[in-house]
Amino acid sequence: LDTILSTDMMEQNNKPRRGEAQQMLDKILATKGRKYEHIFLYNSISKTGAAEDGIEAFIEIHSNLMALHGFMAGFQYVVVNSQEEGISVVDEEEDPTGARRQQAAIAIQIVGFLLSLFGTVISLIAMVFLKSMKDEPLELQVGKMLLYGPFFRLSDTSAVMAVFILVLSTNLFMYDTLPVWLCYVFNAVSVIMSVFGILCWYIVIMGKQRVKKNGSVDTVVGRRVYGGKGENHDAEPS
Repeated sequence: LDTILSTDMMEQNNKPRRGEAQQMLDKILATKGRKYEHIFLYNSISKTGAAEDGIEAFIEIHSNLMALHGFMAGFQYVVVNSQEEGISVVDEEEDPTGARRQQAAIAIQIVGFLLSLFGTVISLIAMVFLKSMKDEPLELQVGKMLLYGPFFRLSDTSAVMAVFILVLSTNLFMYDTLPVWLCYVFNAVSVIMSVFGILCWYIVIMGKQRVKKNGSVDTVVGRRVYGGKGENHDAEPS
């Protein structure tokens, strides 16, 4: 009898939590322009009824971003700081084009350094915030993560921009030490690799990721947050 009563009480207590989880799922679906924070939250809540798994995924991503930003900032600082010793300054009167190119490369490198520092700070803020939100009410977790999501994504953007800036500045610096024809070759290779990287980012990260189920023409399996017809998990309390 005690077991039956305990089970009934648990079911009664879990009904509001299921209702709250469904409300949060609806809130995520009502948001336009769904990004990876929407995907993490939606999958976590639809599977467990809680946002903890999604928050852990966020923390892991920003931990890796902090490591990348720290490496990029240190590397770019070394490059900028070594310009005076490593590369002779081009005389603006003798070679005005070369002098302007060298100045642009240094300026671009400094911008990349600042972007990496900016991304480090954002990821640090994100990690502190996410860890402090792990045991908070579900509605607060979802509301704040959707609110601050665009700000936290600036860390991703600054990381990608810092990488492209490093490639660009390197392509400018090489004209001071390598033959022009070889610089053109490296420029072409860099453009091809950059376009390839952008395409991969768009297809793998930004794409909705849908596949045909078991070779079927009509049945398509996609992400749950986009209304995919894959395995369906009802929201259960954690």
